[in-house]
Amino acid sequence: MWKLNIDKSFEAEYIHRMLPSLVTRVKTWKGRTSLYQSFRSELLPDWNRDHPAETDILEKLLIAKPTEAHALNEQLMKKLVVGYSEADLTQKILPKKYRRRLRILAGVFDYDEALGDSKSKSYWLAEHIGHNSCTYCNRQYTFTVSGKNNDERITRPAFDHWFPKSRFPLLSLNLYNLIPCCAVCNSGAKGDKVFQLTKFVHPYEQEDDDPKFKFVPNISDKGEWTVVLERDKVAHPEVDNTIKAFELDRIYDMHGPLEVKELMEFAQAYSNTYLQQIYNQMKGDLGTAGFSQEEVYRMLFGTESIPSKYLDRPLSKMKHDIMEYLRIIERDVE
Repeated sequence: MWKLNIDKSFEAEYIHRMLPSLVTRVKTWKGRTSLYQSFRSELLPDWNRDHPAETDILEKLLIAKPTEAHALNEQLMKKLVVGYSEADLTQKILPKKYRRRLRILAGVFDYDEALGDSKSKSYWLAEHIGHNSCTYCNRQYTFTVSGKNNDERITRPAFDHWFPKSRFPLLSLNLYNLIPCCAVCNSGAKGDKVFQLTKFVHPYEQEDDDPKFKFVPNISDKGEWTVVLERDKVAHPEVDNTIKAFELDRIYDMHGPLEVKELMEFAQAYSNTYLQQIYNQMKGDLGTAGFSQEEVYRMLFGTESIPSKYLDRPLSKMKHDIMEYLRIIERDVE
């Protein structure tokens, strides 16, 4: 739901790390049937044991951005599966014609073998992306605690396949299909749901750093604090669809009696004018000591003020939106 960026230069490094083993797996595909041979000829055109492999297609499958990757997947699958239709992939039980073919492709584009179970590669990727909280919810820390060997590599975010690898095995290792997130969003909320780029928000396709919705505090029917994710369902149905898919309305509702209540009680105890004065005074005093406005905000509120950095700390957008709503801070905080 929050925007992600990867340096273009990292694509070459990703290919360098991931392509050789992928080419080897395609070349050494077990099986001599015409089905295996047709798969190999599509993925490594003109390859034979006496001829260098043409790897352009595999490279694109690794680093093509979402729209291009999806189109390439569609193009290849129509060649590999007679009568291929992406609509079939949304069915809970796959039609029989897909099962063997997807299973074969999953064995070659094996995420677990190539990346998921490889701590050196998975931690390397997580460190490069570099955010500290879940891309989809911005609620939980997703630290990468790495080291020189596997014993020192303690934890990293889960990688969600935006296009699920069970339905889109050709995109299992695509750089832009691996979204760092928390376990709740990865398996509990999303699972293997099939998303469409036109109907859901893709973190690498999102235009703005600040998602197109606002957190607004509210009182529930039980008289308890809660928070509402306000969005324009007509102008941005993709935002509404994504919020619903990840159950963000229900999950954020659990923060009502916690962080939302604390913020509201804090605001009720002191007028927004008084809180603004404290904030402005701190900006002035600490500014003369060399602290930036962003650093002062972080010291006072414990979250990030700039949308492009929201993912560095959990709940940054929620707290920022509520403080804007209370007029403790202005909308132009940078």
